[in-house]
Amino acid sequence: LHNLDAISGFQAVRRQHQTPQQQQQQQQQQQQQQAAGPSSRVVSPPKNEEWQLARRVVAEALQQLPPQAYLPPDLVGYEPGTPQTEQFAELMADLAVDEPGVRALWLYGPGGVGKTTLAMRLYNTLRSNFPQAAMMQLELEGSTQEQLCFQLQRALEKLRLPTDGSLAELLQRLADFVRHNKVLLLLDNINHSQQLNDLLPSVFSSGSRIIITSRTKELPSSRSYRALARSTQLVHAMPVVLSTAASKALLRSHHGLSEQHLDALGLSQLEGDVLQACGGWPLALQVIGGALFYGDEVCCSAGGAVDKHQPTTQITQQWKEVHDNFVHRGILTAQNACEARLEDIVALTVEKLSETARHIFLDLVSVFHQPLAAGRTVLKSILEVTWADKDGTRAFKELQ
Repeated sequence: LHNLDAISGFQAVRRQHQTPQQQQQQQQQQQQQQAAGPSSRVVSPPKNEEWQLARRVVAEALQQLPPQAYLPPDLVGYEPGTPQTEQFAELMADLAVDEPGVRALWLYGPGGVGKTTLAMRLYNTLRSNFPQAAMMQLELEGSTQEQLCFQLQRALEKLRLPTDGSLAELLQRLADFVRHNKVLLLLDNINHSQQLNDLLPSVFSSGSRIIITSRTKELPSSRSYRALARSTQLVHAMPVVLSTAASKALLRSHHGLSEQHLDALGLSQLEGDVLQACGGWPLALQVIGGALFYGDEVCCSAGGAVDKHQPTTQITQQWKEVHDNFVHRGILTAQNACEARLEDIVALTVEKLSETARHIFLDLVSVFHQPLAAGRTVLKSILEVTWADKDGTRAFKELQ
């Protein structure tokens, strides 16, 4: 019920940017849905007393739930015995949740190496040991006063504190709270001194734990960083890259081809080149794996041979094009895969999308571009309402 207002607002904005032809097509779709009956469309419930009660129940329940960072359930690389698991255990020991004093972890490294994933896994594991916890996630290119206020308001809301006031007032409210209360705090994507100064209090209560991710190894120009290094046991660490086996598993989970597929299509060597170029960086593997994905319909026979009805020529051609574009042209290397040329990688993957999938992609971008923390459920509801036909469903699977 909470999502209906967001959906209707999104649809209103979307209609403003539609061409007359697109508006006509949408009207035809709505007429077809109406003819098919009420079961084929989303119906908004009346905003009566029950609706208002449901809003209050949901809002109260969300306040009671402990804030958890979202992570995929099948996280690759954290199986027993992997370098990621060993590093995770070491960092948990460094944070020593049962020890007194204040401890902090500074995770650094280039974009896409796995800082946020590691930080969120630590946060979720530590969360049950703290009566109060909050997290803030920032924009890479810097943050406006409005965005910083928004992040502080989210943190204060999780701590059940008032969220009104200026940036300075919000920070002071957070500082007063953490000075007297044991907390777990996660600051994700801190890359400028001013960001840290505006969001991180200088004094924490004993027992508190702070996790910060940044592309910068240190921020000595920040007074908050200097206070953190002076008053806490501060540990610096860079996430280890994925092993060859984990890299292969992550890449295949995105391009969808098994060992049998690759051998039958003669693509094993190309996959090896891609794995070497990615250098174990998770984001690079996910991006190029998506670019290599052909479709759910590819299958092998029991003997491992690709079915004769499968578009083997098209699959092989797509792999060669992606390999040439990403690897041979030097767009994708372990050094630059997630840095300055990420836009080139995204541009190439978007070019490969069908027209409907491109429209869905741009709809998602328009949502994330706004200073609104739209939740996964809201986005899912928007997509279900806006792209409810078979073409939309197929394109969304392609986009995933």
